[in-house]
Amino acid sequence: MLSSPDFKRLSPTLRIAALVGAVLIFTAQLSPAGDSPLTLRLIEPGEKLESMVLEDRQGSSHDISRPMDGVEGSGPVAIYFWSVFCPNCKEVMPDLVNFYNKWRPYGLTLWAVNVDGARFSNAVDAYLEDSGLPLPVVMDRLDGELLIAADPLGVSKTPTLYLADAEGVVVLLQEIKIETAAADRAMAEMTGK
Repeated sequence: MLSSPDFKRLSPTLRIAALVGAVLIFTAQLSPAGDSPLTLRLIEPGEKLESMVLEDRQGSSHDISRPMDGVEGSGPVAIYFWSVFCPNCKEVMPDLVNFYNKWRPYGLTLWAVNVDGARFSNAVDAYLEDSGLPLPVVMDRLDGELLIAADPLGVSKTPTLYLADAEGVVVLLQEIKIETAAADRAMAEMTGK
């Protein structure tokens, strides 16, 4: 270990490197072995969704891993993570609306999960009002250091789309480039339509 006089003789760059190294070593000692809760790992097809309860803009709670209230029976669930500041997210919205309208009669629930947080709720509200988006929108939120839905699913990019069957098993995952044709094929397989 460097004593204080030795540390002061180091160049500013080496001082910073030594401090960063010490912080990294200290942080590594505090983290549990294996997957820490802060590790983002995408939930892959074949894995089951866990319960995730989020609120819509009116304050009603919804478990987004399950079909929407009022949907008869149990059907597939699509979860679309988006941001009002993401051009790709907004660009794919019309295709998602068409996908939702096509498969909703077969029990599909599609949750549009906004990840912008309370700080940007005015921008989200303005976008929803201007676009007239006819999808159920819920807001992800922080619980401590983690987002309730995005972090447990490993979502680190928008847009991200998950499609799960009626049992909550993920059958499709898409990031950045959302292709509703692939989601259509997955729905056709699940529903036999």
